[in-house]
Formats: sequence, structure tokens, C-alpha cells
Amino acid sequence: LMFFEAKWWTTEQILDLIAPSEEEVKPVVAWLKSHGVEQIDVSGRDFIKVVAPIHIIERMFLTEMHNFQSTEHGKTYLLLTIPI
Repeated sequence: LMFFEAKWWTTEQILDLIAPSEEEVKPVVAWLKSHGVEQIDVSGRDFIKVVAPIHIIERMFLTEMHNFQSTEHGKTYLLLTIPI
């Protein structure tokens, strides 16, 4: 039997592989701004955090947001609906 030492990737190594470049993020930020989004956080390497009013989100994604209440847990969720 041969045994190999396990080699795990660090978070940084994974992000180096999957994170978009600054040049790839710029058009996304421009698109968000063109729709009136003002709170844009690009400090994460593999995500963009956006805070925007519901009417802007609805217009950006051509959808409607609705509150749904779970009959099982009683919690209310804000979800989007899309035409099928």
C-alpha cells in the first residue's frame, strides 16, 4: 500500500482560482450603478454584496418580489417570482 499525504487547498488558493479579476468585476458594478444601485460592496473576492430597494431589484431582473409565509415555521420570506 502507498500512502499519500493529503494536500488541502487554502481559502486563498481557491479564491485565486475562482475569483473574478478586477477587470471582470467592473462591468458588473457599472451595470448595477446603471440601474440605480448605490450600495455596492466588492470587498469579497468571490461575491458582490448589493443593498437596493425592492423596486430596483424588480426592475433589474424583470420580476416581482413577494412575501411568503411558511405554514410550517410561521417565518416570512421575501422571494422573487418569475414567469414560466
